[in-house]
Amino acid sequence: MTFSLDTPPLFAALAPARRVLIAGAGGGFDVYAGLPLALALWHRGVEVHLANLSFSELELVDRDSWLTEQVVAVTPASASPDWYFPEGVLAKWLASQDLPSTVYAFPPLGVQTLREAYEHLIALHDIDAVVLVDGGTDILMRGDENGIGTPVEDLTSVGAVAGIDVPVKLVTCLGFGIDANDGVHSVEVLDNLAALDREGGYLGALSIPGSSREARLYRAAVADAAAATPDRPSIVNGQIAAALAGQFGDVQFTRRTTGSTLFVNPLMAIYFTVDLDKLAARCLYLDRIENTVGRRQVIGRIEAYRNEVTTRIPRAYPH
Repeated sequence: MTFSLDTPPLFAALAPARRVLIAGAGGGFDVYAGLPLALALWHRGVEVHLANLSFSELELVDRDSWLTEQVVAVTPASASPDWYFPEGVLAKWLASQDLPSTVYAFPPLGVQTLREAYEHLIALHDIDAVVLVDGGTDILMRGDENGIGTPVEDLTSVGAVAGIDVPVKLVTCLGFGIDANDGVHSVEVLDNLAALDREGGYLGALSIPGSSREARLYRAAVADAAAATPDRPSIVNGQIAAALAGQFGDVQFTRRTTGSTLFVNPLMAIYFTVDLDKLAARCLYLDRIENTVGRRQVIGRIEAYRNEVTTRIPRAYPH
């Protein structure tokens, strides 16, 4: 596909799509990082559905919300005693804004079972584009970097969707530099993006204007989630929201980061987008987790790979 400067490649790639599934790839509050994109697409009249690989105790959600053993349709009416329930909080906030308010949730799964979950949703809504969203950039790690962050959920999601035939499959990252505390080196992120660009798999970077409707609503959603989950607000989305408000440096907004030095900056408010299949093809261990059915299998196989591989030595950022 040929792109032009006058249209962001992310939106050019999604232009033919009429029914888009935006899914948080890494669990927790990752789906929130997809909100600005979802809001923009809804404004264009596109049918958008939201999903998330969940860290909540989904088995506590009322059984009426379960569509299959791998898919929970969380609505504002879904009941759960779990105090940590980002999907439920988001569903209620979306309803308060008169926006589509179902957020699909997947329990921790292996590649095969998560693929079944995605296939169910794709068939249910006749989805023609899937966008996996990562809060941070460790989903871009191919496996031989010095540090690969927290890849279990991210790469399970990539592996699951890579095996499905959908016209458009993308991965987009919001929160550049946020996962440095998990060992991810920004130089290696940039190195991987350059390699994807050479292979025609990089769709560029797109900054979210801080004064935009999408940024304003996103900040409101993040604030709402922080108020609803005061003991465990999203560190990732809190920093992105701060960046979208023009804040800079060591912006402390939760006691969870006490003792850490944050570096909130404008790069955190940029979507970095790649072609999902080309990203999957570069992952050095995706074949090892292909036949997994549970999360523990994924963890074990990634650990085994990391024990065998000779890692790249990261270069220092020169300026």
